Amino acid sequence: MKGWPDQTPSWWGLGDNYPAYGLQWDHIVGRGRFIEKLNQHVVATGQAPGNVRLPSEAEWEYACRAGTQTRFFFGDSLADSESTDAPAGTLPGNRSDYMWFRGSASSNGSHEVGLKLPNQFGLYDMSGNVFEWRQDAYHDTYAGAPRDGSAWETQSPHPFAVVRGGCCHDPASECRSAARCIGFAPGSGYTGFRVVFAP
Repeated sequence: MKGWPDQTPSWWGLGDNYPAYGLQWDHIVGRGRFIEKLNQHVVATGQAPGNVRLPSEAEWEYACRAGTQTRFFFGDSLADSESTDAPAGTLPGNRSDYMWFRGSASSNGSHEVGLKLPNQFGLYDMSGNVFEWRQDAYHDTYAGAPRDGSAWETQSPHPFAVVRGGCCHDPASECRSAARCIGFAPGSGYTGFRVVFAP
C-alpha cells in the first residue's frame, strides 16, 4: 500500500516483522482498500487468482483451535490469576511460550510476529499480540449463524464487525480460542488483521 491509511503509528511496535495495527475494518475491506489491492496484485503478477479475504469467525476459530477443544490450543492453562504466567496445560511449557498477553508482554506494545511457538496447524500469534478483524458483523449470540462456516454479515443490531484473538494487554482469558468482542469504529489501536486465501 506504500503507506499507512492514516498517520503512521510510532508508539506500539513498528517494523517489517510487526503486525499492522490501529486499523479500521474499512481500511482492509472495501473499494480501493488493502484486500482489493492485494487481489489485484496477485492476479497481475500471476501468483494466484484474486481470492484473498478476511476469514469468517468460524474459520478463524477453527484455525486458532487447530483441532483442540481446550481453552487455548496449548491447553486449559488454568491459574488463579489471568494476568500471570502459568503452565500451558496440554503442550509443554507455560502459556507465555505460546502467546503475548498481560502476563508475558515485556514491553508496552505489540511484538514481532513468530516469536512464540505456533499452534498445531503451524500458525503463529493466533492468541494475543493484536486483535484481528473478522468478516462477520457482531451478533450477541450464534443463534441463526450460518452452518457452513461462512461469514455472518447481515441482520445484526450492531454496526460493527467482530474481532478475535485478544491482544498483548489483555488477561489470558481474553485470548482464549472462543473469546470474541465487538470491534468498535474507528478501531482500537490494538486491532490488526489476518487474511486467508480461498482457492
